[in-house]
Amino acid sequence: MRFGIISLGCPKNEVDSELIAGKLVEAGLDYSSSLEDVDLVVLNTCAFIDSAVSESYSWLKKLVQLKREGVIKRIALVGCLVQRLGERSLKELEEVDYFAGTSYPQEVGEFLFKALKNKAEGEFFLKPFPDRWVESGLRFPLKKTFYAYVKIAEGCNNRCSYCVIPNIRGPYRARPLDEILKEVEDFIRSGKKEVVLVSQDSTLYPLSLSLLLRKLSELGGDFWVRVLYLHPAKIDGELVETILSLEKVCSYFDIPIQHVDDNVLFLMNRPYGEGDLRKLFDKIRSLDMLACLRTTIMVGFPGERKSSFQRLIDFVSDIKFDRLGSFLYSPQREASSYIFKPVPFRVSKRRRDTLMELQKEISKERNSLFVGKTLKVLVEKPGIGRSYRDAPEIDGLVYLDKSAEVGNFVNVKIIEVGDHDLWGEVI
Repeated sequence: MRFGIISLGCPKNEVDSELIAGKLVEAGLDYSSSLEDVDLVVLNTCAFIDSAVSESYSWLKKLVQLKREGVIKRIALVGCLVQRLGERSLKELEEVDYFAGTSYPQEVGEFLFKALKNKAEGEFFLKPFPDRWVESGLRFPLKKTFYAYVKIAEGCNNRCSYCVIPNIRGPYRARPLDEILKEVEDFIRSGKKEVVLVSQDSTLYPLSLSLLLRKLSELGGDFWVRVLYLHPAKIDGELVETILSLEKVCSYFDIPIQHVDDNVLFLMNRPYGEGDLRKLFDKIRSLDMLACLRTTIMVGFPGERKSSFQRLIDFVSDIKFDRLGSFLYSPQREASSYIFKPVPFRVSKRRRDTLMELQKEISKERNSLFVGKTLKVLVEKPGIGRSYRDAPEIDGLVYLDKSAEVGNFVNVKIIEVGDHDLWGEVI
């Protein structure tokens, strides 16, 4: 029997998809990157905001049509959408054969195999969230890349007023340090050149994120470590200095601030203010002016006045983030902020456009600092690579000589820049 997987949403979902695939392969099924003539398609969904829910349903609609045409035989809907909506809301989807939530991903593959083998229909796998780490098992790579995402924790104990992640991912549970080190060692031995640590909030790691990074840096091999999702309220001086001092750790700070206006942050239940953020970013820049600062900002949250947005614009102008992503506030029924009145859509969109136009100028300005400088670049495709400033799938690229060997680090002298990307010559 053959199966395929479509993984939507964040890198954490991608890890879950590989765990599910690993169990199916272990059970004897063959993986297919094509959806042609497969016995089972697993759709691993995202449901963080309305646009993610819409994308999940859009993919499901396509799969249902393929099933009607006989191209695929069975559909499994898994992940965040199932966990969020529950069995009662999803029973009406009669053309979906199997449903599974986000807890115990290593057991989801086993559940799907047994259901497929027994030709069951309409079965659900929904279990209470565990109180400890269980998200382990054989991972089957769904993409051929030189980087690997490694989960260091699952779930979240933060209660941001706009967020439903604790509802659909459960409470925070950290992964044992030894297990992280072993998986990273395995990836490095298999030829991976970059390890990207992910979780809902990486700064919550109880054994100290700084300690984890030091332990990873002691492993043999030529590789990078990158950390995503650092909560600004939990970054201390030791973590900043650790990231900047370790040769194998990218000087890359992914710090989603969401906003800077104190009143908006209070309504978001984000425990910091503009002053705290300025102090944090000034600290990083004082130690390394070329450290990469990346953030995410939410526009249109309830309570965002014209003056609030201007404070945000002034802040972004001052800090000059290397990378900045933004999205419009999306009211979620389960979130406590749902009772607040949001900013009108047209106003929010106009503000977001203004913010991104500003960031476009800043991004090119920051890129210009690297003209004439030499950067270490991981070559991932002929003529295309990434520097320490570029997280996979979300940031810019470095364009270089096509003769550079794929899968290796090379030194590149930057000769030209754009709004997001760099161009250079291998030296």
